[in-house]
Amino acid sequence: MKRLLLTLALCMSLCAGGFLLTIQNGSICYREPGGAWHDTGLRARSTLTAQDVSLLSRGLHFPSRQALTRALEDFCS
Repeated sequence: MKRLLLTLALCMSLCAGGFLLTIQNGSICYREPGGAWHDTGLRARSTLTAQDVSLLSRGLHFPSRQALTRALEDFCS
């Protein structure tokens, strides 16, 4: 399931806009389409695999809040 979500997210990253999920200052953060940043409060290195940290460091784009929510649930659980 995670691999499918990541593949879809990477495909969607070709399109600018939507939500951006990434790592800032060591924390998992996301940006809304309006530009507001939100910190999830989770430290990336303590909760994610090295592969997930690498993917998020590059930034993943999502077209909708629902897609972002699914990715956050996947990465943060």
